[in-house]
Amino acid sequence: MRKLRGGEIDIIMLKVCGKEIDNIMMQVHSSDIDTHMLKVCGNEINILMLKVRGGPIDIIQLKECGSEIDIVLLKVLSNEIDIIMLKETGNEIGITLLKVRSSEIGIIRKSRLKKTI
Repeated sequence: MRKLRGGEIDIIMLKVCGKEIDNIMMQVHSSDIDTHMLKVCGNEINILMLKVRGGPIDIIQLKECGSEIDIVLLKVLSNEIDIIMLKETGNEIGITLLKVRSSEIGIIRKSRLKKTI
């Protein structure tokens, strides 16, 4: 568990197309998150340049096996992240209602949008 503004960040479990993602080694330095190391079934994902500048996070660039995942419009409004839109090879993953309660990130409710053919 890592410290974030006097709170603690637990392990965030995400499901992407039936795979589990473990969020480990999350470091916060002067409200700038530099590098996250994630493991996806033995693969490593680097989240680079995730910057929190006292407000909204605009674009997070992810790289997974050469493919890019864009997290677009991740907004932090009054300690509550509403909707995170992920794009992975044509599939859209909606992570809804990621609540930050007393500086702790607790539960991520995951909902997968159906792939339109």
